Amino acid sequence: MEVPPLEQRYSVRIEALSTALGRTLARLDGLAAGTEALADDFVAEQLMSLQYALHEAAELLFGLEPPPHMTLAHAELTSALTRARELTGEIAEAVSEGGAEHARLLVPEWRGTLFAVRLAQMRLVAPPETANDTATLPRLTSQARHVAALVLLAGGTGAFSAGATLNAWPVRTAGIAAMCGSMLVYRH
Repeated sequence: MEVPPLEQRYSVRIEALSTALGRTLARLDGLAAGTEALADDFVAEQLMSLQYALHEAAELLFGLEPPPHMTLAHAELTSALTRARELTGEIAEAVSEGGAEHARLLVPEWRGTLFAVRLAQMRLVAPPETANDTATLPRLTSQARHVAALVLLAGGTGAFSAGATLNAWPVRTAGIAAMCGSMLVYRH
């Protein structure tokens, strides 16, 4: 099967974006590992630089025209990048104003948001499903799967953030399960 030119160009650009975004996300994950990582004297400047890298990635996505079957995943990554950029800015501001302890309450939500970026990114670079990959169970329509996956992801992120903030591990676990479930629903 021949790959259409639009899809091929899009895939090449997404792979390049993923490489650059991978480095940014790795640095952000290191800073989001805990409030100790945010205690560095120069962390606010690092966060602002990383926030700008997220902004650039979102702008690159904004200028791309996705193939029709990737429109929802493209929009999901754009939205996740925008939210990650905003929250990274909030963390930088909180660290600047009151240090790592001041940003402590935002860190769980920030981690969830960074996870949402990785999940959305994975959906764009995942290989398309093949005909031999079908199950005997009835399948949801593509649009219903996308909506269900998005609802699970949003609910899971909220539950994870709430559980982390309230220090309620069952709520956090339910959030993680919902986020993982979103991947299964989306792929099948």
